[in-house]
Amino acid sequence: MAYRSRILTLVFVCAALAASSTRGADDPVVRDSNLAPATPAATPSLKDHIDPVRSGSAGERGLADRVASSPRFAACDVACTLDSTVEDEADCGAPVDTTNGGCDSVPPVFGTVACGETICGKVALDGGVRDTDWYQITVAQPTRLIWSILPEFPPVIGVAGTKPVGSGDCGQTTEFINPSAIGEECVVTDVQMCLPPGTHWMYVAPAGDEIIPCGSNYEVTLSCEPCVAIGACCTPEGDCVETDQATCDAYFGTFQEDGSSCDPNCCPTTAAGHDECSQAVAYAIPVDGSMRTVSGDNAGATATGDWPGYPPTWWEAFSIDQCATVWIDLCCTEPVMAPNYTLLGDDCASEGGRPATTTSWVEPRIDGCAWDNVRMVWDNLPAGTYYYPVYSDADGSVHGSYQMHISADACGTGACCREGGCVSDWGPTMSESLCINIGGEWFEGQDCDALTCPPANDRCQDAIPVAVPSETTGSTRNSRFDGVGTCSTTNTSPGVWYKVIGTGRKLRASTCNAGSSFNTKLSIFCADCDALTCISGNNDNCTGFGPALSTVQWCTEYGAEYLILVHGILSATGDFRLDVWESTSTYCPGAITCGGSPLVACCSATDPCDELPTALCCALGNNPFLDEDYCRGDNNGNGVNDACEVFGDGDGDSDVDTDDWALLLPCILGPDSAVDPGCTWADLDGDDRVDMKDVTLFTGARTERLDPCITPEP
Repeated sequence: MAYRSRILTLVFVCAALAASSTRGADDPVVRDSNLAPATPAATPSLKDHIDPVRSGSAGERGLADRVASSPRFAACDVACTLDSTVEDEADCGAPVDTTNGGCDSVPPVFGTVACGETICGKVALDGGVRDTDWYQITVAQPTRLIWSILPEFPPVIGVAGTKPVGSGDCGQTTEFINPSAIGEECVVTDVQMCLPPGTHWMYVAPAGDEIIPCGSNYEVTLSCEPCVAIGACCTPEGDCVETDQATCDAYFGTFQEDGSSCDPNCCPTTAAGHDECSQAVAYAIPVDGSMRTVSGDNAGATATGDWPGYPPTWWEAFSIDQCATVWIDLCCTEPVMAPNYTLLGDDCASEGGRPATTTSWVEPRIDGCAWDNVRMVWDNLPAGTYYYPVYSDADGSVHGSYQMHISADACGTGACCREGGCVSDWGPTMSESLCINIGGEWFEGQDCDALTCPPANDRCQDAIPVAVPSETTGSTRNSRFDGVGTCSTTNTSPGVWYKVIGTGRKLRASTCNAGSSFNTKLSIFCADCDALTCISGNNDNCTGFGPALSTVQWCTEYGAEYLILVHGILSATGDFRLDVWESTSTYCPGAITCGGSPLVACCSATDPCDELPTALCCALGNNPFLDEDYCRGDNNGNGVNDACEVFGDGDGDSDVDTDDWALLLPCILGPDSAVDPGCTWADLDGDDRVDMKDVTLFTGARTERLDPCITPEP
């Protein structure tokens, strides 16, 4: 199995499970359907069950190329039931599994499984190849998954773990199946687990090392239930996962409380700080961006062993084995620790021993961090051991227990651009992680002394909002090519982006003014940077300021967001002024759908029909009808614009519901329903009669005429 070299620890702690040889019969996660207590072995590793069995190249692993000895013959016959889905995998995935080999296959390939689905499959184990079947499911909310198998062979089933849980990324596998169960042939075995939203891999493989011929069948079923009482679960290794208390308890975790969250992760590890700097035990912090949470208490701290001139301090220490950008925060701490700025030392002897590196407070990455609590970053910190003081107030009034997050990212030499300028607060270079954290764009191998940053709105995602009307100066100098293709005009030069909200009327954007100094082009798109929809564009349409400038006009939807790309002919760049204004005072029909509100027939008692955007019509307290985009007049002479008539609305509440059904029945049963003026509303097909055709239309054909400003009755 191919994994990245850095193996992450499983969120549900497998190390703790491995230390336990048995499970109780009341285990809520791993169960056997037999009445006898189940005592499976410790949680198996994917590597333990697969890698030692596989040998040789992919071409050497075909079942047909090997001679099986002492094959196992099933003691039962598991036949596919009529409603099961057949796995349909040729030769048990040998020599190359292109059906459901999961992260074992290159590229990865997964079967799928849905809630309530039963799959009939087969596996093999010939001493060189173990057929493993991976089935993928994506859930949108916390879900309890129950994975149950009836096999002709001893199985291993469970969830192929990733960190974070549910990432669906083979590069983030933990190499563990957790939770898992090792079952027996011809016996139903299941596992169940409460998993967070995301993509999960359900796993089936033969256990042990006995020969199992290709074609050994199994039926596996996935059942889904809502998770109950979800909260934060702190594992013995300090990881945090949101699950229910039963699952947390089964994996030796500490359940916080119902409704608690892992954002931030406030799960502590054992404290190792000390009142004296020289006695603090250093944590080894991996330089991989992962977060370590430590706990401590500075109550009773004294000035012994502290830096001179500072209040009584409790000391934490950490070590890094390579250059790193180190983050430390007290986000999970109450009450607030003081002060909100701290130093960092590489020597306990004196304050002067601290490293010669810039320290600074930055905005927390973690939601919910108290602003008065400290969060520090040290960029490009050399390898070594460092001492971090957790101060109390000078009079010792602010003290108590605390939780401290520490994380480290590898150093990198590069420059950070943000809002059009190079960030030099930490010096001319910065690590990538720090740059991204403060909302910047990192340029590897550059520094602020030499780099000229692109404009703040160089990328589509960073488009600058402009109002209607507005005049905005800008420049495409130092911008980068966008490659958006042709949108009424070709795109060959770098550009910058703006965005504007549609008014339902025609808008005009122009560089035709004295503030523009190069041959410009304009392109207009719907505001979806990942899938740009061209609206209009222009090259060379100007009066009074030279023919090389541009003006574009387009019909807008009310409330829709539009992107304006200012670029140039060939490779031209330069300065400009972008003017935006409404070119008409009336609403324009026929705008390209762009996520806003199209024009509809808007009906009211005082103004029988007007063509307005839906949102505006609702804001005025009127009734928009989405199946009519223009007013039609009163052709039947009943005093109501035809576009505003709600056929089937017998009681006039703008809603076709059960009350109208009660009024419809007498019209059908009446002796002269076609003549009765009180039943004309029920003649939905216009044939001057109220009959079963109208009943058919009433039950669904015209419900789209309901007022979208209100919520219809069920």
